[in-house]
Amino acid sequence: MKKLLCLLSVVLISGCAHNIKITPDQVPTSTQTKSKTVVGYYVSAADKAVKNTTPGGGGDKVSYQLTKDMEYGFFSALNESYETVKVLEASHDAQKMKADGISLVFEPKFNSTSSGSSLLIWPADKFTITVQCKAYDQAGTLILDKSFVGEGTATNSELMGNFALAANRAATAVLAQVKKELAANAALK
Repeated sequence: MKKLLCLLSVVLISGCAHNIKITPDQVPTSTQTKSKTVVGYYVSAADKAVKNTTPGGGGDKVSYQLTKDMEYGFFSALNESYETVKVLEASHDAQKMKADGISLVFEPKFNSTSSGSSLLIWPADKFTITVQCKAYDQAGTLILDKSFVGEGTATNSELMGNFALAANRAATAVLAQVKKELAANAALK
């Protein structure tokens, strides 16, 4: 009976999902002059509501709302490059784009993977975030279709101070790549 209780307690405390919130660093990466082009971005409510669950350490998992957590960072990346960034409520809303003078609309999709090498602690110590970013002009012509990948790692001792540290580093890295593309790609000016 004692062995059965021990086994049951191990099963109950292992393999659960721990909630984290991903918060990329909001450090400006450029001093470029902002484009006067008015842009918008669209992220569906359904995508924002998705709860992601990926592997962590110790046989546990981490849960988070990747799109919801990344949306502000994506907005900030756009805001570093453009004077005016508007949120759209619908994809390819040509009427709204014309009425608001929006020249480009960005539609990001976020994906992630994670893993944890520790047998003793649950946070993920390796995290990868991918942003599949599409941009369309007013006519609906695809201007950009590119994937950006950011990776983040953290040591076990670092994770004790911030359970989402590897994820935050991956988010910061992928958004830095988006910012670099926005600054360098003449078609997005």
